[in-house]
Parts: sequence; structure tokens; C-alpha cells
Amino acid sequence: MHVRLQTIEKQLEGLGEIQSRLTMIESSVGRHDSELTALARQIDDLDNRSRRNNLLVRGVEEEEFEDEAVLLSKVNDDIFDKLLDSKCSSIERIHRLGKKIPGRSRPVILKVGDFRDKTKILKNCRNLKGTQFSISEDYSKRVVEIRKQLWISSADERAKGAKVKLIIDKLKVNNVLYGWNEVTNERFRYASPGITSSD
Repeated sequence: MHVRLQTIEKQLEGLGEIQSRLTMIESSVGRHDSELTALARQIDDLDNRSRRNNLLVRGVEEEEFEDEAVLLSKVNDDIFDKLLDSKCSSIERIHRLGKKIPGRSRPVILKVGDFRDKTKILKNCRNLKGTQFSISEDYSKRVVEIRKQLWISSADERAKGAKVKLIIDKLKVNNVLYGWNEVTNERFRYASPGITSSD
């Protein structure tokens, strides 16, 4: 009986050691998880910074044999110059996004060399109301999804006539700033009303 008790005590000591090691491992995994999340945020931030001078243009009819010069003329001359009175001389790159789909026009992405050109174009986008064209900023997949969720979450406020505006990955409703919690999938209100940039 005494031998059995000693054996059980040794086994319990072993379990205690295992429990202690398991706690250390869980703590380590938690730290790594936090570090991974922080790194993912940094990568997303860098991705969005690299897209800073990009614009997406939707509604531009796609021709079967369209080259860069034709596309540039359609966007810069027909839209930016004629509709927005903002001809852009600093377009560095322009092309269609995605694979060709018969019967559908793919969006156009372009990069401007001068951020002021981008700002001027976006400022004049209200002139596109009632046309087939739309122009927007280029964001990472994560930010696009957050913006979508924030916009959906503001449907009632927009229906009631509230002033609603998306600012990168934030939502401003009547001068109150909100963000999106990606873990709980819920909108939250920022404590400080002065926060307007991406995390």
C-alpha cells in the first residue's frame, strides 16, 4: 500500500511538472500569437502605404485589343479631363485588374506620381454622379473588408440622414469616430474623437 502511494505521489508530481510546462507553452503561444497579429498589422499598413498613390476607376468600357495608350486616353482624356476638369500629367502606370471576363469591363488601376493629382481627382469625383464611372482609393483586402462592414453597420444612420463618411478603416457618423473589431465583428466607438488615421 505504501509503495502504491509513493507511485501515485510521483505520478502527481510528474503531472504538476507537465501542468507547469503546459502553462509556459500556452504563455509562449499567446505571446507569439500577439506578435504575429502585430506583424500582420504592420504588413497591412505597409501594403496600404504602397497603394497610397493608386486609384481604382470602374465603369470604363473594355475593348478586345486594348493597350496602355488607349486605356490612358480613355481615363485621362475622357474622364479626368472632360468630366472632372483634372487632367493628370503624372500617371506612372495604368492597367486593368484581374482576368478578362467576356461581357464585363474590368476595373482600371493607375498610379499617379504626384499625390496632389490624386487628391484633386478624388475631390472632383462628385462630378461623376449620374455617369457609369466611379473612382475610389486602392486599399488592402483587410481594409476593404473593414470598410464594407462599417458601411453596412451604418445603414440605419444613413437612412435617418446622418452625415456618414469612411476614413480609411474608420467610420465617422455625425463627427463621432468608429472602428471595426475584427475579433467580435462589431463596430465600436473610439474614446478619443481626434483619431482619424489607420492603426
